[in-house]
Amino acid sequence: MTALPVWLRGQNVTVCAITPQTVASDGTLSAGSTSSLVGTIDTISIRSTIEAEEISPMTTTRTNMVPIKVGTTIVLTEILKSSGTNILAGVGYGATSYAYFALTRGAQSFGFYGLITDYSEEISKGKSTGVMTLEMVDPGSANPVYA
Repeated sequence: MTALPVWLRGQNVTVCAITPQTVASDGTLSAGSTSSLVGTIDTISIRSTIEAEEISPMTTTRTNMVPIKVGTTIVLTEILKSSGTNILAGVGYGATSYAYFALTRGAQSFGFYGLITDYSEEISKGKSTGVMTLEMVDPGSANPVYA
């Protein structure tokens, strides 16, 4: 049987969804209504960062970088519709500051709880987009989850 190589099949995004989260007085996150971004998502940028500190005795001439924190930032770009609901705008201007983002690409899945730190729109003659930035939070369990 003939088959295309995996790398020729494109991004293969089958799940791309965002769920607003409300925070109870005890810090518990509760999910709102999930919205699928499949069909309107333009780009997804996932960036992992490590905050490091140089820790070594003053008598050494070599640096020794030690990781002290890890973080993830996600930037989502949605193509804005001329009518109907623009999903990221609804979440970005909603009543909460937190969201859960889920992505399935091929056989890999990604889940992420984040603080909405930015939402902006670029209105142009051609394609107009809404851009949301999510910064990692500590929900008390693994975050992000990538399998």
